[in-house]
Amino acid sequence: MQEEVVMEGRREEPAERLDPEKMRFSDKLLRCQECGTEFIFTVTEQRDMVRQGKRPEEPRYCPACRVLVSPTGRPRGRVKWFDLRKGYGFITRPNGEEIFVHRSGLAEGVPTLDKEQVVEFDVEVVRGRPQAVNVQVVEEP
Repeated sequence: MQEEVVMEGRREEPAERLDPEKMRFSDKLLRCQECGTEFIFTVTEQRDMVRQGKRPEEPRYCPACRVLVSPTGRPRGRVKWFDLRKGYGFITRPNGEEIFVHRSGLAEGVPTLDKEQVVEFDVEVVRGRPQAVNVQVVEEP
């Protein structure tokens, strides 16, 4: 059974048969569920979803947080800084919280981290504090 799409209070065809040029879209102001920032779900984004055969569903996250939301469920963040000589650094999570990362917490094949890289990691409590471990670099879309 195919799903119907309702836009602007009217019934539409299933998403794969919708013509994005004939549909009425409007920019929508939304609030990110991760960071709380308001962002605009643009007409262009809505049309692109329909062109890809998807229903134009409102995103739960702002564009910045979408990059940091992992499909695997592991936490993500951006490298604030990492000093290879010192052997440690910090990762900033989407909510602004910083988490410590030691070089021993880098995944196999990850020799160092660069500022602003998006990373995915697990969290362990070491000496009573959270620490990022098994840190892997994520390729941004």
